[in-house]
Amino acid sequence: MYWSLILLALAPTATTPLEQYFLGNTTDISHAQTGIITMQEWYNEATGLWNPNLWWNSANILTVLADFAALDHSLDEVAHHVFENTFEKAQQNVFQNLKIMTPHSISTYQWPHFPPGYTEPAIVGSAGFLNDFYDDEGWWALAWLKIYDITKKPRYLQAAIDIFEDMKTGWGATCGGMWWNKQHTYTGAIENELFLTVAAQLANRASEKQDYLQWALKEWEWFQGTGMINAEYSINNGVDFDTCENDGGTVWTYNQGVILGGLVELHKASPDDSYLVVAEKIAIAAIENLSDSDGILHEQGEPDCGVDGSQFKGIFMRNLQILRQARPNHRYETFINDNADSIWLNDRGNGNQLGLVWSGPFVSADAITQSSACDALVAALGTDATGLLPQTPEKIQDIRNWLQPTDYSASSSQYKRNLASYVLGTGRWTQEPQYQQWIDSQDHGTLWVRAIPDTGKSVVAAHLTLELGNSDKVPVVYFFFRQIITTNRTPNSLPRLGQLKPTTTKVFMTSRLVPRIEKVLRKPSILQITLGQQLVDKDIAVYIEHRLANMGLPTENRKEVRRSLMSKSQGLFLYTKLMMDDILGSQWFAEPASLLTALDKLPNGLADMYTRMLYDHSVRSTLPQSLQLTILQWVTHSSRPLRLLEIATMVDSSPKQYSFNFNSRSLGCSRNTKSVIRAAYGPLTEILADETVSIIPHSFTEYFIDPERDTAEANEHSFPSIVPAISHKDMAISCVNYLTSGWANDFECEKDKTRSYCSSLPSKIVAAYAKHLFLKCARSS
Repeated sequence: MYWSLILLALAPTATTPLEQYFLGNTTDISHAQTGIITMQEWYNEATGLWNPNLWWNSANILTVLADFAALDHSLDEVAHHVFENTFEKAQQNVFQNLKIMTPHSISTYQWPHFPPGYTEPAIVGSAGFLNDFYDDEGWWALAWLKIYDITKKPRYLQAAIDIFEDMKTGWGATCGGMWWNKQHTYTGAIENELFLTVAAQLANRASEKQDYLQWALKEWEWFQGTGMINAEYSINNGVDFDTCENDGGTVWTYNQGVILGGLVELHKASPDDSYLVVAEKIAIAAIENLSDSDGILHEQGEPDCGVDGSQFKGIFMRNLQILRQARPNHRYETFINDNADSIWLNDRGNGNQLGLVWSGPFVSADAITQSSACDALVAALGTDATGLLPQTPEKIQDIRNWLQPTDYSASSSQYKRNLASYVLGTGRWTQEPQYQQWIDSQDHGTLWVRAIPDTGKSVVAAHLTLELGNSDKVPVVYFFFRQIITTNRTPNSLPRLGQLKPTTTKVFMTSRLVPRIEKVLRKPSILQITLGQQLVDKDIAVYIEHRLANMGLPTENRKEVRRSLMSKSQGLFLYTKLMMDDILGSQWFAEPASLLTALDKLPNGLADMYTRMLYDHSVRSTLPQSLQLTILQWVTHSSRPLRLLEIATMVDSSPKQYSFNFNSRSLGCSRNTKSVIRAAYGPLTEILADETVSIIPHSFTEYFIDPERDTAEANEHSFPSIVPAISHKDMAISCVNYLTSGWANDFECEKDKTRSYCSSLPSKIVAAYAKHLFLKCARSS
C-alpha cells in the first residue's frame, strides 16, 4: 500500500471531548446569539422587514439570521418564523426611495427626505422581491438561496430563480456587464459580483446547471477584463463609461467581499483553482489595506457611512468566512476572531447593541450596524480553537458512526497486525528534530514520514498511535489506507487538516516515495522525515536481536544471522521479518553447523524472496504455479475485492483447465479448495474476517507485475510476471467458462399453468448476463 497511516491527533493542550471540537466555541455562539436577539428588536412583523422599512438591508439581515440558523439551532423557532413571515409580507410593501451611485458615493434616501435638485421618485411595489435596482434583487436572491439550503423548501429556490430571470434583463450595459439600475445610470462592481454569485449558486442547486454556469463564466470573463480588480487586487467601485475601464472609485469593503463568495461558488460549479487564487489575493489585499494597525476592519468615511455603507463590513466578513472554509488560512481566522472580539469588547452598548466602528467606542446602533456586526460574530463561529464549524448533536453522532463502522482495533485489523510487529527500541527516528518540532510548533501541524516500501513505517506509526491513544490528553483518529481502493492513492485535501489549527490539530502521515503523493505533500508548511537506510538499519538490528534473544543460539551464530540479514535485507524491514519467521520455523537451529550454509542460501532482496516463497508454498499446498498465477490475476485485477468463496467457486468450475483435482465431485465450492487456496501464498496474502482476499505488502504486487523480472530470472523456480491485458482476457475467459459450466443445473422451480420456462432457465440466465452485466463489466475493465 502507498499509504500506511494518517494519524490525526488533537494536540496535548486539548482536553475537551469530541462534542466540543465539533460544536465550536460556546462563547462565540453566545455572543452571536445575543447579538441576533437584540437585532430582532428592530424586526417589524407587519412589514416583514427591519425598521425603518429597510429594503436591501433587510435581505442582508435575513441572511445573517439564516447563517446563524445553519450553524446553531438555539433560535430555530424565531428564524423559521421570520423566513416565512418575510417571504409572505416583505414583497407586499411599496417604496418611494431615491438611490444614487457615483464612483465615490452610494446614498439611499427615503420619502420624504430627498436631496434638492433631484426629481421625486415614483412609488413602486416589491412583488417577487423585484425593484429598479439589480443589486437589491441580487441580495434578495442570495437570502432565499441560503434559506433554501436550510429548509429545502422549493419555493425559496424558485424565488431566487425568478429574481435571476429579472436580473438578466440588466445585462448589456454600455461597456458590457450589468447595469446597476433599470434607468441605466451606472455600471458598478457590486451588481456584477452579485450576478456572478447568484448564477454560480443556481448552477450548484437548480436543474439547468449549464445555463447558469455559462452566465457565471460570462460575467467573470467580463469582470476581469474591466480592470476593476486593480494592480493591488483591490476592487474599485465601477466602470468609466468613456474608457470602459476601472473608474478609480472608492474601495468599499462589500465589493471586496461579495466576489469572494462568488468565486468560491464558481469553483464548486466548475473547478478551477485560479478562481480561488484570485479570491485569496483580494482577501489579503482587503485585510492589509482596509484595517487599522490592530487588524480591525474600517469602512471608507467612518463614522459617516449612511444606511448603505453601515452594512458593508459585515458582508465582507460573511464572505471571508466562505473563502476560509474553501481555503483554510490562519490569517483569515485570526482576522475574523480579532474583529469579533473587538466588536464585543469595544463597540457594544447597553442592551448588547452593536455599533458601526468596531474598534470602538460605541456611539449608537440600529438594525444596520447591529446586523453588520452580527455578520462578523456569526463568521467567528467557524473559527474556534478547532477550525471546524459547529455541528448539531445528531450530526456528531453521524460522524461517530462513520468513524466506527467496524472494529478497527480487532485482533485481525491492520492496526493490530502492525502493532504486533513492533519491537521496543525501534522507531528511533522519533528522536529526529523534525518530530519534536511537529509536536511543539504553532505553525506546523503536519508531519510526513517518507520512505521506500517495506521499511516498517506503518509498524512504528501503529506504535505511535497506541502511545498517543494511551494519553488522557489527546483523542486519536487513525486510518490505514489500502492501495486497492483507487480513491486512496492520492492524499488530496488531507494535508489541510494540519493547517486548520496547527497548535491544536496534529496530522501524522507516512507514505512511499511516489511522485503523485510527493507533489501534494512537498510544501513548506509540512515537516518531513526521510527514512534512509541508516535509520532503518538501526531498527532492523534491534528487531533481529529481539527475535533471537530466547533461541539459545551461540553468540557467534547470532552474529552471523544478524550479518547475513542486515546484508541481504537492503534496508527493508519486511524482508527481515519474513525471513526471521522462516528461520525460526525451520530446523536450522537444531543443527547449528548447518546454519551458515542456510544463511548463504537466503534470497537476495525482496524479488528473490518472493520467488522462493511462491515456489515453496506451491509445493506445500500442491497448488500448480499456473493456478497460483491465475488467482493472483483475479485478486489484483478485479474491480472489487474478491472473497475466498468466489475464488474457490471459479477454480472448482474449471478443474480441467488447471490440471488439478480437488476431489470435488460437484460444482459447489469444497472446503478442500478453500483450504488449499489459503495455503497457496503463505504470509503474502491476507484473508479478512469476511473472507475477502487481498495482497498484504504492496511491493508483492509490484513484484509480479514487473516485466523486467522475466528476463532477470531464468531458473526453474522463477514466477512469471502478470500482464494486465492478458490478465483481463484470461479473467473474461474464466467468467465465460463459469457461466457455461452447468452451475444452474440443480435449479428447481415450479411450473405454473400457463407457461413452462424451467427447462431453459440456465441458458436464459447466461444469455441475459452476457447481454447486459458481463459486457458492461468487460468494457469498464
